[in-house]
Amino acid sequence: MTIRLIAAMARNGVIGKQGRLPWSIPEDSKHFLSAVEGGTCISGRRSYEELGRAIPGAGLHIVLSKQQDLTYPDAMVRPNLGDAMMAALESGRPIWMCGGADVYQRTFPIAEEFWATHIDADVEGDVYFPDGWQDHFQHEASRHSSSDANFRYDFVVYRRTP
Repeated sequence: MTIRLIAAMARNGVIGKQGRLPWSIPEDSKHFLSAVEGGTCISGRRSYEELGRAIPGAGLHIVLSKQQDLTYPDAMVRPNLGDAMMAALESGRPIWMCGGADVYQRTFPIAEEFWATHIDADVEGDVYFPDGWQDHFQHEASRHSSSDANFRYDFVVYRRTP
């Protein structure tokens, strides 16, 4: 089963600001939803709660949380990454790590691909994609370059470094 990270990040590494994405890029949102459609998405509790629901179109959403009594109507809750991975593997669906920063950091060693949207801008934020990802992944393909009224951005796929 292929395990992938998926994230959009600014040139300065920002991935979030006050619980939200610090940009609105409709094409990136469509790209994200199309990629994870039918798959299993794993995210941290804060990332899930910032969205307010399971990722639309995902076949299964697993939320990592140590809060034992936590439940969501549209997502499975697991206390640690190992339990989440077991549930994800049992689903038989492609596995997508959908944030936040801690989930990304902990899955660098097991992910085979990283699907990145690189936004060509430095933006203000309070959550950053973890440093060191370049040690785990190498550029495989640029899928698409585009821009809108506010940002230029690239969709890039990285594969695990051999």
